[in-house]
Amino acid sequence: MPATFWLGTSAYIASLLRKRKGEIKLGERIQFLASDKNIPIAIRQCKAPFVLLGLPEDMGVYANYGKRGSRQSLETILQYFCNMQHQRLHQGSDILFLGRIGFETSDYDFIQKADLNLAKKLKKARAAVESLDKLVAHYTAIVAQAGKKLIVVGGGHNNCYGLIKGVALGKNQAIDAVNIDAHADFRTLEGRHSGNGFSYAFHEGFLKRYTAIGLHESYIDPHALQAFEQNQDLEYISFEEVFLRKQRSLKKAVQSTINTHQNAPLGLELDMDAVQNYPSSAMSSEGFHPREIRHMVYQIKDQCEVVYLHICESSLLKKRELHFGKLVALLISDFIRREA
Repeated sequence: MPATFWLGTSAYIASLLRKRKGEIKLGERIQFLASDKNIPIAIRQCKAPFVLLGLPEDMGVYANYGKRGSRQSLETILQYFCNMQHQRLHQGSDILFLGRIGFETSDYDFIQKADLNLAKKLKKARAAVESLDKLVAHYTAIVAQAGKKLIVVGGGHNNCYGLIKGVALGKNQAIDAVNIDAHADFRTLEGRHSGNGFSYAFHEGFLKRYTAIGLHESYIDPHALQAFEQNQDLEYISFEEVFLRKQRSLKKAVQSTINTHQNAPLGLELDMDAVQNYPSSAMSSEGFHPREIRHMVYQIKDQCEVVYLHICESSLLKKRELHFGKLVALLISDFIRREA
């Protein structure tokens, strides 16, 4: 059950657009590759500084005993983003839509099979995640070698591993990562899933330094806690430290993080379960306000050498939840924003 890459096409983006006379939407100016041949050369030759990649999958979330739904959220998010205005502050021509990586719908059929117990289903899902890792790392390395910034949307947090590995291979050096998240995703090396992408990347030498911002202390697992306590290259700033005990302000916490990672290639990770009441695989009534999230992402991308932005774990399944996709669209627009 190998993962699949679908090349980005103008027809796919056009299906998401709501055109209006006298206006130009971002999606009308986004760039595409002519074919899937010679992709590394084509990406290097493209003038767009940003490459957009969608990950419509929730295999990694399932493999981590999680709530599925991140597979269906990509189109909602892209619809909001592509219908923003193409104008001076953010321009569609700055983006190359590379395509999507995920699984065929039928690849998920085994989850419903009664003749497979949970252990066998998890084993199968974790093997599938490994095939996803390979494709994500492959295309990420190509983008990194071309000197472009990658924007990745959709899917589970398992994909941080392929992104970190891909950039590290593309740049021939280990990179740093900052993760805005309620959970560390630094679980044991028990087979690939959405809860251990950072621990695998660190164990294999692709991840050099890691800071997690916003962890909920009650949910830090023993393996992650021990790793943070024993390694000076691993750090976390808990939600309670900032908002409950008020040991330092959010502003100082973010600036401290920026100072730590300012001089290294950096992957910027955002798990949407860090946002209060945002529909995600691990939705929480406690978390950051959307304005705080936007400001953190903007500050970090403005002061650090951010090589990719990864926004994951959205689970927009119900009609009343679809408007939450606008927040992710705004975060992408903040990332590509041209200064006035």
